[in-house]
Amino acid sequence: MNIFDYFTIWHRILRGKPIGFSIDVTTQCNLSCRTCYMKWYPTEHELSVKEWEKLLSSFPPNNRYYGAWTGGEPMLRAKDIEKLIHLFKWNWIATNGTIELPQWQNVSFLISIDGNEKIHNQQRGHWADVVQNIRKDSFIIYDITQLNCQEEILRETVGFWQKRCRGIIFGFYTPSFHDTSGLLLNSEERRTAVAVIKNLKKIYGYFIVNSIKQLELCCTTPWGKNCPAGNSIVGLDAQGKFKTPCVMGSEVNCSLCGCAVPQFMYLVKNFDIQAIFSSLRILSKGL
Repeated sequence: MNIFDYFTIWHRILRGKPIGFSIDVTTQCNLSCRTCYMKWYPTEHELSVKEWEKLLSSFPPNNRYYGAWTGGEPMLRAKDIEKLIHLFKWNWIATNGTIELPQWQNVSFLISIDGNEKIHNQQRGHWADVVQNIRKDSFIIYDITQLNCQEEILRETVGFWQKRCRGIIFGFYTPSFHDTSGLLLNSEERRTAVAVIKNLKKIYGYFIVNSIKQLELCCTTPWGKNCPAGNSIVGLDAQGKFKTPCVMGSEVNCSLCGCAVPQFMYLVKNFDIQAIFSSLRILSKGL
């Protein structure tokens, strides 16, 4: 992407216009993670490559600056994704990291990590596979829960991955309306975790991709219908149907949202310099 593309994206966010898609390319997965929101929904028919090509091509280019490929485990359909990424100027692939990552142009891989080795294997498993497969141009996504919010776990995790990838992106576990997982942090517990990350950011700098302001907003801001992520990112399920109110679908409890994406969009919309710099990092290979 070039400077004109970045400016256009910011301008569309400012106006509440779509800039990209989050695509549940599959509902299938090779793991069974406690924090996965795909479990909230039934498994149905998945669109073929030709069906996805036809559907996505029907939207104007200004709606297709980036595509976020999710699931399930999207890398189970890696060959299909490879045929579709040309539809977007940039692609994010949210993966569990257990499948080898290909060398694709205009793609950032975002790998879910749940804590240090012990906690990750309790919640998700296959730590050794992720360590083997991760590349230095990848990012870590870390959803903070009751199981991995402790200071020593946060410190150990950031320290371990610091020389193995480009950065770590924090968010907080967001529940469904019927959540009984026991993983949710309340506002005060979130603030305690943010204080730890703030100190870690003094040590690791921009390796921690979030701004502290973004994480502080995660402690206090329920979005609902006014969610800037819901307005800017079009969610599509595996059948190509629109997802509302956001990419997490109709079962998400917006009043307890801890997702970092809406806060990030809000800050970009308000021309927050740190948020804009973060966006440039995950939309490029060089920063």
